[in-house]
Amino acid sequence: MTSLQESRNKSHHKIAISSIKETRFIQVSEIIRCESENSYTCFFLKNGEKITSSVPISEYEEPLVDYGFIRSHQSHLINKSFVKSLRKDEGIFC
Repeated sequence: MTSLQESRNKSHHKIAISSIKETRFIQVSEIIRCESENSYTCFFLKNGEKITSSVPISEYEEPLVDYGFIRSHQSHLINKSFVKSLRKDEGIFC
């Protein structure tokens, strides 16, 4: 499989996000970033929705790295496809 085909296939993959009430299946390409809040993880989606998972961010890091996410801070995973710039003076992704 070529890398273009691989990237097309990955854009349709979904991840299970478990909360107290339900498990939602979200396309990885819809996730802008994840933020740790103690033992919970908040997912911020393209449509503006925020989903809070009862699973710690460390459990999501390994699977999401395969989809272009980077750990920019101990409490943040960022989808590289949404990064527009990096402010070198402050080390901030925008």
